[in-house]
Amino acid sequence: MTTDHLPDPGRTKTRSTLPLRVDLFNPAGVRDARSMTIRAAHVGMVLGGFTVGVASTSPMPPEYAFVIVSSRDGTLYTSGVVGAVLGALVAVVVAARLRSRLGLAMSAVSGLTLLAIGPVVGSSPVVLYTNGIGVGLLLGGLAGLSGASDRVRLQTALAAGVVGGLLLAGPLDQYRHSTAVPSRYADYLSEPQHNTDLLALAFLAVTAIVVVVALQSGDFDAPSESSPDRPTRPLVAGLILPVLGLLLYWQLVRAIDALGTGPAVQDRWILGVALVPVVIAAAVWLENRTGTVLLAATAFIAASEGAQTAWFTDSWLWLLVPAALVALGAALGRILTQPLFGIAALTLVAVSAVFDTAPWDNLHTGAVVLLLPAAAAFTLTASLPSSAPVVTTSLAGPAVFAIPLTADFGWTAYTPLKRGDSAFEPSAWDGMSTAAPVVAVVACGLAIAYLQRRPA
Repeated sequence: MTTDHLPDPGRTKTRSTLPLRVDLFNPAGVRDARSMTIRAAHVGMVLGGFTVGVASTSPMPPEYAFVIVSSRDGTLYTSGVVGAVLGALVAVVVAARLRSRLGLAMSAVSGLTLLAIGPVVGSSPVVLYTNGIGVGLLLGGLAGLSGASDRVRLQTALAAGVVGGLLLAGPLDQYRHSTAVPSRYADYLSEPQHNTDLLALAFLAVTAIVVVVALQSGDFDAPSESSPDRPTRPLVAGLILPVLGLLLYWQLVRAIDALGTGPAVQDRWILGVALVPVVIAAAVWLENRTGTVLLAATAFIAASEGAQTAWFTDSWLWLLVPAALVALGAALGRILTQPLFGIAALTLVAVSAVFDTAPWDNLHTGAVVLLLPAAAAFTLTASLPSSAPVVTTSLAGPAVFAIPLTADFGWTAYTPLKRGDSAFEPSAWDGMSTAAPVVAVVACGLAIAYLQRRPA
């Protein structure tokens, strides 16, 4: 009796199971499958980015803002912009120098811990520095963790969270105050004593837990091979640009502080336009296309010039509108990776500032509320991926460059106002102040078009 016609069990088993075992336990295959799903890392990036956006727009209570003490030198250490600049400097150093995933996660959690001091302490000069350092540690840690194999989606989630936080910080604060005290009674009540903000503490705790869970589950894997390997230029740009923003802010305060010491009671300031060519030069100086996201952030800042981005509402449903628009813009930015379309939308927002009188001012309000969130998120996400230091500098930009491109200021106690020694007539000044943001956005768009010709 022969057994030649029977299959060999060992051979059959080897042929049928070995390929299956290789496919199932191939790390690359598992990573590709996981990259198609929403993971804890993506949620952590959105929550952390939202925290960065909200905290960076309010690094100091209002009573300490702008001109502090009688000397303009106080601007260099006791103004809200200092907190934002401090955060940007810390963030770019963390993102450029830390490589360990554990170290980056500890930086993010440490930043969340420092941000918890504000809701507990309340109005205190200490909050200026704790918020600034906390934002820097959080943003730098998250940007460093985003340099994983799923770098594009992680950076997209981080950018969307920051944009949402920047646009919703004012409305959220106003909504919480309006629900706590009816508006018809607000003018008759004394300033309430500070109470611990339990909601903010809970949000910070949830964000920290999500980041830790993402780290433990291995969502933040090794950096992708395509990530830039020369952080020198991004680090230098990330250190110089925030300092430039602080110096420009100091010059603005200096001009305001000097007003009234002579015969002039009104003046105009145009030095803010110097920011745009410097940022463009820095973006062109960076390697390949990594500076595109920096230009996108600058266009976002310029389009917001003169815009009431901190719009207010008494209904929490309206708070969902800009959040949904940011999510939509971020999703479209990943599908259609052409930031110039976003630049065109931001240009429309800047042009709408021409309509500043009723009833046409509703066009500008509608553009700010409905078009700006989606356009900003689209432009930023379509410009990704980039190196971690450049991402930190770009996302910290809206708070660091908290200066107008042009400004018209004076003492309104005098009637009528006496014009200062200005080379611009009112009509010429109005045209220039309106055109400056539009020209800035277009200039950023032209620079992006130039960078798009470089290799990715």
